[in-house]
Amino acid sequence: MFVTALSPYDLHARAEAAHVALLLADHVVTIRPAPLEGDSREQVQEAALDAPAFEALLRAWRWTGPLWRAGVLLPTWLDAVPIDDVQQAASEIEQDGGALASVIGASRFDATGDFLEAMCQDLIRGGRDPAIAVPLAAGLERFAARHGLTLVRGPDRSLSAKLGGRSATPLARVTTVVPLGLDAEELLALREAARPALAALRRGLLVPPDERLSQAGDALANVIETFGTEGERLVQVRLTVSALAAGSVEAGAAAALGKAPAAARGSTSELAHRGAALLTVKPLPWGP
Repeated sequence: MFVTALSPYDLHARAEAAHVALLLADHVVTIRPAPLEGDSREQVQEAALDAPAFEALLRAWRWTGPLWRAGVLLPTWLDAVPIDDVQQAASEIEQDGGALASVIGASRFDATGDFLEAMCQDLIRGGRDPAIAVPLAAGLERFAARHGLTLVRGPDRSLSAKLGGRSATPLARVTTVVPLGLDAEELLALREAARPALAALRRGLLVPPDERLSQAGDALANVIETFGTEGERLVQVRLTVSALAAGSVEAGAAAALGKAPAAARGSTSELAHRGAALLTVKPLPWGP
């Protein structure tokens, strides 16, 4: 089974990485903003009253509803929630007292009142606050490593992400086509129509990559190009499967500040010694 971990920033932006993950993976685990006390209807409604950005994010994510109900999007895996790893990452950065701690400060993930409004605001703004974005990325990376999930990322744009990406060892590459602009129902229909091609590509993407990966990418592209829905835009993408060094987010962010990576000074968590599989999505220009 091919299960991926997807950044909530990419999901909110409906980025290429989100389209690839939602199409290719059997299941996609992400960090779903919710009160720490629980996600019952009453608790969510109460939190929305106290956090206007949370209410705005819930409205923006309504399009994902069919994907949650179909079990494609998941907030947990094996009864574990990524926010626990986010809290641990934020706490360790604070306790480390190094370059990241001086920028990020005290953890903002220990109480609903501290983190929910700030997290949702930063998701809407695209990750401008390192006190939110770095622990979220580090925690999701740890969660993926701990559960053997494949972390899906788009092309690196920030300096921190670029430096962290250097910790990945490429294993295989494949080129295929993905549609952008599909709503959730159309995406579910495409997953059904392309079931055999998707199954072949998923097998090829599992680490170690299957030698038939290239043929699987071509087969999926043929299905997608004949599927056709109004408003879609086809994009050619290169998918790179890599082995990700543990702690790449913390190391990249620390290096961006011109300081020694946190991992070099040691970590209080044994999770920092375990890396995740990484699937990088890079859009390509159309060519012959």
